Amino acid sequence: MLDDIIAASFTVAKLLNDKQEQQQAQDTNKRRNSARRLKSRLGRFVAYNRTLCDTQHHHHSSDHPSPLNNKNPFQSGENSNFNESNNNNNVAAVKPASWFSKCLYSLRVKPLPTPRLITSKDPIFEYPSLTRGLKRRAKDETNLRQLSEQAVQARQSQNRERINHVYNKMCEIAYGKGVTPQEREDALVNMVVQDGHKKFFQGRGYVEIGAGHGQWARALAEEHGQRYNASSSSSLDNNNNNAEEFVLAFDNQSALPLNTGVYHAYTKPAHSYFYPNVRQNTTTNDALVQGTGRILLMVYPGPGNMAHEALVSYTALNQDLQDDVIVVYVGEGRSGANANDAFFDLLQSGDWILVKELEVLPPLGGKGYEKMFVFKLSRTTETDSSSSSSS
Repeated sequence: MLDDIIAASFTVAKLLNDKQEQQQAQDTNKRRNSARRLKSRLGRFVAYNRTLCDTQHHHHSSDHPSPLNNKNPFQSGENSNFNESNNNNNVAAVKPASWFSKCLYSLRVKPLPTPRLITSKDPIFEYPSLTRGLKRRAKDETNLRQLSEQAVQARQSQNRERINHVYNKMCEIAYGKGVTPQEREDALVNMVVQDGHKKFFQGRGYVEIGAGHGQWARALAEEHGQRYNASSSSSLDNNNNNAEEFVLAFDNQSALPLNTGVYHAYTKPAHSYFYPNVRQNTTTNDALVQGTGRILLMVYPGPGNMAHEALVSYTALNQDLQDDVIVVYVGEGRSGANANDAFFDLLQSGDWILVKELEVLPPLGGKGYEKMFVFKLSRTTETDSSSSSSS
């Protein structure tokens, strides 16, 4: 009798478990099918909108040319740049990304539009590659802490093979698989703007804050026609020492990525890649005063407050000028290795327009997740603030 009761109990439990698993499988299939239907409908909707827009453009483009056909910082063609004045453009037409466009972006159906006004809800600084990279970086930091204990034990053991094994594992985590510290340092020496992006840097010149050794300033200056006298390590522009530099580069020399005692002015890396005219500044504001009217350039700024301080000072010095207030930021997004939350909060305050978003070459070893962003201060915000102050 007891055996029959136990057997019946097991049978009932099995039936209940099978029913629960079947219900879970049905729920999973329903969610998947629902997601597929939604994505399919969104894709058809996007295709319909594209067709409709193309048809309207075909009928009206000859009679009513779009202001975006004019040469301006919002132009998205391959040969466009982001330095030209755009005072005649209707900035009020630039709006934040809609809920629907962000939904398409999250489903990887369509990228977010540019230009667009950047608000706190815009996912611009939380892109997928950075999100995945930060998780990977957190895991790497945990592994490095564990390996540091093994390194101490290996050193105490005086076992050369064990020491080398731990050292190679630490290098792989820190720099990437197969990348040695010397190769990583060589990559830092040759850290210049890629050729495909040089064409965007034109116009009225740049002021770079946190220039480091000046590799980007050197590359852009040479692209603009500035040449160098190797014997004197001074820059020349069309053989005219008094000519204005295309890039005014500043750095306070407090956190240079390479040792200037090793890479001094007479070494080949300094001769081939470094910018000899990087000026040492005491304060960020003093440097920006000298670069008033130029475009602000920040390449891989440190994680401290320097980028935010530069953005605040640059905006205050240039917002009343006729030229557009433009900022070029190259680095990782929020919670990454560059800038701080105050910097990203300011760019997402609703006062800035994203003009361009470009991919940059990943560093050697694939441990970086940087992009190049081009922002323009919204003239609508300036007009609103001036009108409210006058009233």
